[in-house]
Amino acid sequence: MHHTIVTTGHQGPGFIAGGILLLFLFLCGPLEGTAQDVSFSGFIKSEYIYDTRQIVGARESNLFLYPASDPNPDRDDDAEDADNLLFFPFFSRLRIHVDDLPEALGAEVTGFFETDFYGPNNATLNTLRIRRLFAKMVWDNREVLFGMEWSPLFSMAVAPQTVAPSTGAPFQPFARHPQILYTAKTGNLRLMGALSQQRDAFVDAGPEGPGAKPQQLATIPGAHFHVQYVDGATVVGGGAHYKWLRPFPTGNRFGAGAVQAYAKVGSDALEVRGKATFGGSLRDHLMMSGYVTRPDGEDEYDFKALNVVSGWLDVHRPGAVSPGIYVGYLQNLGTADDGLDAAEWTFFARDPNIDYAWRLAPRLALNYGQLRFALEADVTSALYASELDDAFAPDAQDADEAVTNVRTNFSVFLFF
Repeated sequence: MHHTIVTTGHQGPGFIAGGILLLFLFLCGPLEGTAQDVSFSGFIKSEYIYDTRQIVGARESNLFLYPASDPNPDRDDDAEDADNLLFFPFFSRLRIHVDDLPEALGAEVTGFFETDFYGPNNATLNTLRIRRLFAKMVWDNREVLFGMEWSPLFSMAVAPQTVAPSTGAPFQPFARHPQILYTAKTGNLRLMGALSQQRDAFVDAGPEGPGAKPQQLATIPGAHFHVQYVDGATVVGGGAHYKWLRPFPTGNRFGAGAVQAYAKVGSDALEVRGKATFGGSLRDHLMMSGYVTRPDGEDEYDFKALNVVSGWLDVHRPGAVSPGIYVGYLQNLGTADDGLDAAEWTFFARDPNIDYAWRLAPRLALNYGQLRFALEADVTSALYASELDDAFAPDAQDADEAVTNVRTNFSVFLFF
């Protein structure tokens, strides 16, 4: 009940079209008769990665989630116990900022576009993709964003500072969604509400396949509500997320939700970030879990979300010499019901037999102006249970042993 994804990228029409668009924007600059300011930023990143075993991940194994298990554990040798080396430049990124636009409805208007060479899926590695893009309207005490941005469950203000592009996944919810995000500001308090639709990689799959289709068929957007307290470098917050899916085009909908709490405290000398998350069917956020289903009459189905709980802590020291460490833990909990017969249910989930996983990832970055050398040692372990209980929670047996991968990531960044 696992998968290891290793693909070979290729250049295609998306790369050429994206390059022409960016060149056009760069050469044209502001439109005649407007005062808009178009600026560029981003980074060039080269990664040199060594894994001690095969892993579950994406983009030629660059995006690492956890170590893979042998699908045939009864044989003497472990088929996944083979090391791997990867030189990877495709996470390099370009951002376009549009500012100084005329006001609209009394609001300051800005635009943002971000792309990289990661491709929209594994088959299109080494092509440009839309990573984030949005238009934003800002008033004195509120703002609204229209476009593609990080899911509120990601919590940009409290994101881990890892060298790895997975930014703490699967312990950290990781997804970007098309959305409408409204933020109200009252002193140090931020109230955020969003309507969103899943679209990132590895989302809930069903008969209609992965991607946004199950949520499109539900015809109800996902809903977020978050509260934050912000005081300088201190951020304390929490929130809830709920989504509706219709995996079968003529079937019924079902819902699944998540809650979380997070905090960041820091100074010029030290920053500490942490988060705890509990929820169901969070596969679209690159976490384990998903759902199970069975027929229940004509065009009707029973659905039960598979729940997961996770937590992580990230300690970071800013500066020219910048050490840090990331620690994460996750556990699959199964459904909220028991007495279930596995023979009656179909799983649409990411490795629901992983009992638990943990990660310990120390790092060190050396910053020389706009050049950064970063080294991270990521130790991630996962216990694949050979059985599930009657709530579909992993039921590890005495013979089950955890598998561990040690990933060494040396990355060089050039920021501009």
